[in-house]
Amino acid sequence: MSFEGAGARDGALGSPDVDAPDDRPPNWRRALCLGLMVPLGWGALRLAAGYPGWVETIFSQGVFPPVRGVLGGLTGLIPLSVAEVLLLLLGLLLIKGGWRTWNAWWRRRRSLSNLCQHGIVRLLSTAGLVYLAFLLCWGFNHSRQPYAHHIGLEADPVEQHELEAVLGWLVQECNELREQIEEVDLRLVPASNGVDARIALAYDSLGADVPVLSGGAPLVRQAWFSPLLSLLGISGIYSPFTAESHVNDRISPIMLAFSTAHEIAHYKGFAREDEANFIAWQVCRRSDDAAVRYSGTVIAMQFTTLALSRVDSLRAQEIRESLSPRVLGDLEANRRFWRAKHTIVTEVAKASNDVYLKSQGQRQGRQSYGRMVDLIVAEQRVEGLR
Repeated sequence: MSFEGAGARDGALGSPDVDAPDDRPPNWRRALCLGLMVPLGWGALRLAAGYPGWVETIFSQGVFPPVRGVLGGLTGLIPLSVAEVLLLLLGLLLIKGGWRTWNAWWRRRRSLSNLCQHGIVRLLSTAGLVYLAFLLCWGFNHSRQPYAHHIGLEADPVEQHELEAVLGWLVQECNELREQIEEVDLRLVPASNGVDARIALAYDSLGADVPVLSGGAPLVRQAWFSPLLSLLGISGIYSPFTAESHVNDRISPIMLAFSTAHEIAHYKGFAREDEANFIAWQVCRRSDDAAVRYSGTVIAMQFTTLALSRVDSLRAQEIRESLSPRVLGDLEANRRFWRAKHTIVTEVAKASNDVYLKSQGQRQGRQSYGRMVDLIVAEQRVEGLR
């Protein structure tokens, strides 16, 4: 057997062979040009991080609101999650494409090497286009002015005595609020746009004092994929391509209001997780409803307990022991829920999220969620530590 014949049977680069009549040369030039959008876009995001004032003016308060408005206006016409419908369609297209690829190879219409080349070309092209769309629809918000800048807070290093004071206050607040509500009060009652009226009113109240949070028409969807989100350890997710906030409706009731407020904060253009958490805290505290306030307070209490535990675990446990049996019951139910869903998939999802956050400029990755406590302490310094 000649070497030429062997090379042809394997499907030489860019040339069809006798055994694979449907082979065609891949368009590497276009794929590389589009694929370059990923490193170039990432570089632009990192460069923009050095000019947060410009990003705030040009993108976050310039380009982003009308883009979000158009996307939200279109998806708002459809009474279900457009993002999840698109994901389903994508899954079906991948299955169809996989079957056609397998069939072409099995029937010797296409060579394996040629199919792989075209797969790489599609991957590069799609990745570049998707990442460019991500940045233009929402992603540059990662480099905007910090939320603390908009409300005049200085998140200086936190002292242990401050953590103890704030945790003691939050424990007391949890106990008092829990006595005013029943579990049914924690359930969300979505309006036509999916936003519970209590949370909408609280956002309006906060937006009156913090204009950057005003405006827009958020859409909140109860995620169809909630079982999958639970396995991934996710309580909510924002789709920048459709301007939809999704809440995992399987999570513990104590998390529902807070998670909704958190995802709406992403809709408002605050991409950093610590800031979205802090905004959710502020929104929940602004509510006239005890159940919404309780949701924000109990989540803040857990983050603060974790922060103090890193410094003095015994002191954190001592303060936490003051929680009422009803609050402890809520926390245990929440813990049991996530423990039952925890698998290796959860760990992979957490690791992937950590990589994503760091790649977008959140240097602390998943630990940045805990920086919410720094902002709560800074807020309490202004108001006078409890």
